[in-house]
Amino acid sequence: MGNKKSILSGITESRLFSAGILFLMIFILNAVMDKNFFTPNKIYGNLSVITPIIVATIAQSIVIISGSIDLSIGSAISLMNCLLAATMGDTGVSVVFGFVVSFFVMMIISALNGFLVAYLRLPAMVATFAVSTILSGVTLLVLPVPGGYIPKWLPRFYSFMIGGIVPMTVFILLALALIWLFISKTRLGRYIYAVGGNENAATASGINPKLMKFFAFLLSGAFIWITGIIISAQTGSGDFRMGNPYTLTTIAAAIMGGVALSGGVGKLFGAALGGSIMILVTNIIYYAGIQSYLQDMIRGLIVIVALFIAAIPSLRKRVV
Repeated sequence: MGNKKSILSGITESRLFSAGILFLMIFILNAVMDKNFFTPNKIYGNLSVITPIIVATIAQSIVIISGSIDLSIGSAISLMNCLLAATMGDTGVSVVFGFVVSFFVMMIISALNGFLVAYLRLPAMVATFAVSTILSGVTLLVLPVPGGYIPKWLPRFYSFMIGGIVPMTVFILLALALIWLFISKTRLGRYIYAVGGNENAATASGINPKLMKFFAFLLSGAFIWITGIIISAQTGSGDFRMGNPYTLTTIAAAIMGGVALSGGVGKLFGAALGGSIMILVTNIIYYAGIQSYLQDMIRGLIVIVALFIAAIPSLRKRVV
C-alpha cells in the first residue's frame, strides 16, 4: 500500500503531470467555447497551427535542457522563412538550392550561438539576443517586403490528408518524435542532459560540457530549420516578422511542458504539450471576442497563471 502511495505521489508531483492537467483543462475549455472544435476541418486547422509551435518548442527545449537559453529562435525562424521565399522557385534545382542554403545558414547561426555561449562563456541571454538583433537586419536584407515565392506543392503537401482522414501534420510530428527519441537514447542525448543537470559532475565523468552545449545549439538549429520550412508551407509566402512571437512563446511553452530552466530536466512530450497549450490559449482569447488591444495583456495573464500551475510540483518539493 505504501509503495502504491509513493508511486502515485511521484506521478502527481511530476512536471509532466501538471502539464497534462493544464492541457486537459484548456482543451475542455476550447471544446466548450467552440461547438465545431471536434469537426475534421477544425481539428486539421488546429494541428496545422500547433505543429510549428511544437517543433520550435522542441528546439528551445534542447538548448534549455543543456543549461542555456536561445533568444534568437524567433529571428532565425523569420530568416529561414525569408531565405526559402527568396531562393525557391518551381524547378527542382531551385527547391534543393533553397533547402540547402537555408540549412547551411541555420547551422552557421547555431554554431555562432554555440561558440559564444559554450566556448567564450558569454551569458546565453545576452549572446543569443545579440545574434537575434543581427539576424533581424539580415532578414530585412534578404526580403525587405513580405512576399517572395513558395512553390505551390509545398503548401499542398503540408495540407495533404492521407487517406482523406489523417493530416500530414500528424506524420510530421510522429517522425520528429521518433528522431528525438532516437537522439535522446544516444550518448549525445544523454550527455546533453547530464551537462544541463550538473556541469561539474558531467566534467568529472569525462564529458566535455563545452562540446555538448555546442552540439545542443546545432541540434536545436536543425529543428528551427524544420520550423521555418513548416511555416513557409503553412503561409505560402515570406515575411520578416513571421518568427517574432516564437522566442518568448517557446520559452513559456517549454516551462509549461515541464522543462526546467535550470537545465537537465524535460521531455519531448512535455514540450509538445506546452506548445499545444500556447495555441489553445490563443483560441480561448479569440472565442471570447476580446478586443485586439487587450489580447496581449490577457494572453500574458493566462500564461502567468499557466506557468504557476506548471510550477506547483517544484514549489511543493521546496516547501516539503
